[in-house]
Amino acid sequence: LETGVNEIDEQHRLLFRKADAVLEAVAAGQGALEVRRTLQFLADYAALHFETEERYMRAAGFPDADAHAEIHQRMNRRLMEVAAEFHARGASPALVDDVEALVRGWLTMHIAEKDRAVADWIQRSQARPLG
Repeated sequence: LETGVNEIDEQHRLLFRKADAVLEAVAAGQGALEVRRTLQFLADYAALHFETEERYMRAAGFPDADAHAEIHQRMNRRLMEVAAEFHARGASPALVDDVEALVRGWLTMHIAEKDRAVADWIQRSQARPLG
C-alpha cells in the first residue's frame, strides 16, 4: 500500500497501528478509558492525516482534490460516530467490526485506489520540467 510519498506512507502505517491498538485493547478487556483514548487518537490522527493529504493534493494541483476531501470528511464523521457509539455503549463485537471495516477495509481500499491516484499525480507533477 505504499504510495511513494514518504510522509503519507508513514501516516498510513501509524493509522493501521492505532486501529490495531483499538482492537487489541478491546480484545484484552482493557478499561473503557484506554479504549476511548485510543479511539479518540485514531479519529484525531485520521483528521490530521487527511489534512496532510489535502495539502499535498492542492500543492500539486490534483484535479479531484475537492471530491477526495469530501471522502475524507465522510470518513472523519464515521470515525467520530464510532467513538460516540463506544462512549454510549462500550466495547462490543459491533465496535470491533466497525473499526476493522473502517480501517482495514475502507482505509486499505482508499489507499489502493484514491491515494495511489494522488501519489501518481504528485510524482508526475514533480517530474515536469519547469518553464
